[in-house]
Amino acid sequence: MIVNFSPKSIDEEIHQNVVCIIETVAGSVPLNRSFGLDSTDTDLPVNILQAQMTNRIISALQDLEPRIVVEAVTYQPGEDGKVNPNVKYKIAEGVTF
Repeated sequence: MIVNFSPKSIDEEIHQNVVCIIETVAGSVPLNRSFGLDSTDTDLPVNILQAQMTNRIISALQDLEPRIVVEAVTYQPGEDGKVNPNVKYKIAEGVTF
């Protein structure tokens, strides 16, 4: 992921944060091992894996990016059985630009 240290808008900044949170494996960030998503349960049936990932994505985004409200998490099948999440969110009420 390429980080833009001077995003042009709050929307761009928030989107970058959401992508960063979802793509980061928990335990991989020095001094903040809880940042990101836990990826230990990868050998589960797809429906159970998606339910657990949805819970983890929503929890992580609520904790780490409180300026958004998650509306939906859907999945697209990827290569070699990978599951790719798509997160639909909106800016939370009261967030000023």
